[in-house]
Amino acid sequence: MGAATIEIGEEIVDEMRKRGIATTKDEAITIALLNFALNTDLLSRDVILRKIREKAREIKIEEAELEGLIQNAKEASIHR
Repeated sequence: MGAATIEIGEEIVDEMRKRGIATTKDEAITIALLNFALNTDLLSRDVILRKIREKAREIKIEEAELEGLIQNAKEASIHR
């Protein structure tokens, strides 16, 4: 990956944080990867949601927080 690509990626992550789409760099990257997977049919929405719910049970995330993460991912894809 070239320096220009890395700079663009960092700019995207920073913009996601500035707009409140993500609170951390890791969260921004995760949202971007989820969006990519959905847009390219790499993984289906059902598969992604199932995996998120499985992980949520493991880390004791509240359903409201999970829905918030899903909403953030949806908004991120809308604002592109």
